[in-house]
Amino acid sequence: MLYVEDSMSIKGFLSRTGFIGIMFLASLAALLLSFPSYAEPSSGSISGRVLDEDGSPIPGERVGVIAYFGDQEFAACSDPSTGQWVIWSLPLDVEIIVAGGFDFWRDCGPSNYLVEYWQNSASPAGATRITLTSVTPNVAGIDFRLARGAMITGTVRDSAGDPILGKNIGLLLQPGTTYQIPVDPNYRSACSDPATGEYSYRQLAPGSYVIAAGFFFDGCPDPTTLYDSALEYWLESSDPNDADPITITSAGQTVSNVDFTLGTFTSSGVGINVEAAAGVSITFAEVLSVGVTEVDTTESGPEPPSGFQLGDPPTYYELTTTATLAGDVEVCIDYSGVSFADENELKLYHFEGNVWVNATTSIDTTNDIICATVTSLSPFAIFEGPWVGIDIKPGREPNSINPQSKGTVPVAILSTVDFDAPARVNRSSVRFGRTGQELSLRSCDRRGQDVNGDGLADLVCHFKTRATGFQTGDTVGVLTGMTKDGSPIIGWDSVRIVSS
Repeated sequence: MLYVEDSMSIKGFLSRTGFIGIMFLASLAALLLSFPSYAEPSSGSISGRVLDEDGSPIPGERVGVIAYFGDQEFAACSDPSTGQWVIWSLPLDVEIIVAGGFDFWRDCGPSNYLVEYWQNSASPAGATRITLTSVTPNVAGIDFRLARGAMITGTVRDSAGDPILGKNIGLLLQPGTTYQIPVDPNYRSACSDPATGEYSYRQLAPGSYVIAAGFFFDGCPDPTTLYDSALEYWLESSDPNDADPITITSAGQTVSNVDFTLGTFTSSGVGINVEAAAGVSITFAEVLSVGVTEVDTTESGPEPPSGFQLGDPPTYYELTTTATLAGDVEVCIDYSGVSFADENELKLYHFEGNVWVNATTSIDTTNDIICATVTSLSPFAIFEGPWVGIDIKPGREPNSINPQSKGTVPVAILSTVDFDAPARVNRSSVRFGRTGQELSLRSCDRRGQDVNGDGLADLVCHFKTRATGFQTGDTVGVLTGMTKDGSPIIGWDSVRIVSS
């Protein structure tokens, strides 16, 4: 019998057992260290799949899933090939609501499936809460079967019908058939795309909706590009009571071309400038009461004054405002999108009392801006002219010209019942050539002659060929000049350039 005293130490044990004792203690220590820790978990996870109504993964879409409790939210995106998702680091012992179908979390990308709150609820009130515990910290199988949503799309345009570019216009959608003020708490906002003017509402359930455009929301990017637009309720109403509802009848339906045409809000004050549509800038000397200013462009309008013509395309500018005005109104139009034969001959006319009146105050041919000053708004038009009919080399066709010829080119300025060319044209002012600005005049006949057989005497002038400046490839010859009372004239005819 071996007796070991209570005071016997490990040292004594080792001295008796030697190397075998050392190995025994090392093995015992390793065994003790190998036992797992049983510390309780401090967080958990929820996972599942996002599927379509048929139970298949939604191909190519990363759908947003949210888990939230109180004011805290955790989110994840589903895998586009399997539909799998998982949200980590969720707290224990709290009720968590999980919803799938969101398209605005992280980089999930756009989705057009209706949001579902687990389990099979369209609202948080009907959601089944999930509570993670230390015993079950990880819950799987939280699957969503999402129904495809409908879409409403359209474009926000200015009063000329062009998309409003470079601006972020706010829109507001409310469910129902009437526009509510104050707005329905279930409203949804959207911003137009500054690159295209387009907007869209996705994830809409069947039902009726009303939309208004012209808002400024903090959520719209780049607030410095605020567009001073007036509100419009679809369809083309300034009164919310007259808004037309848009009806979604089936899942996945797309209602397109829900467009808005916005006028420009005009505030009261002195020296109020309005950058309206179609390149039109309006400066009011004084606005007594606020209103909406609009510009509508059209290719038809009152007949131009005799001898004048519109550019290409023909463009009339119908300016209107509901603001109360006092004093002058300066109207400036950017005509860079309209072609004219000779910019120097342009005039900005205002239609007053059924008569076109030349209201031009300035023209900037470098920047293609022409301005006029008026006291009221009505149709405006940029006219070129007055135009006169001309006939290069009367009686010959085609009008062949050799720029190296030492001779002259005869050009007839044709008379009409309203225009007596021999009597009205200032002969010394006439120019002719490839642009109409060439100083090529040699002489004009003292007496008129009827060159086109209409019974009216025409004025024939002769121009030095080498001074006309024609070049190979030119197809038009231009004549400019003045009448004896100081009115400009311009005319053109076809030419064919030949070599000697």
